[in-house]
Amino acid sequence: MEFGSTEYLPYLLYGTGIFGPNAAPITPKSAKMLAWQNGGPSGPPWIFAKSVKGMIWPGKLDEIKTNMKQGFKDGIARYK
Repeated sequence: MEFGSTEYLPYLLYGTGIFGPNAAPITPKSAKMLAWQNGGPSGPPWIFAKSVKGMIWPGKLDEIKTNMKQGFKDGIARYK
C-alpha cells in the first residue's frame, strides 16, 4: 500500500487497534506473530510481536491535548 493511497485514509481518520472502531488490539490472523521491517537506521532489522495496540487518530490527540490544557488551567485556578 502506498503512502498516498486512499486505502490508507480510514486508518488515519479513525485510528487502528484499541484506538480504532473495533477497540481491540491488532493480532495476527493466520500466523503466530506479527512481523515488520524496522524503517530506522538503528535497532533490529525486523520487529516481531504477538499483538500491538494500534495507532491513535490525530483528531483524538487534539481532543486529549485540549482536555489536558483545560485540566491544567483548572488546577492553577484552584490554587490562586
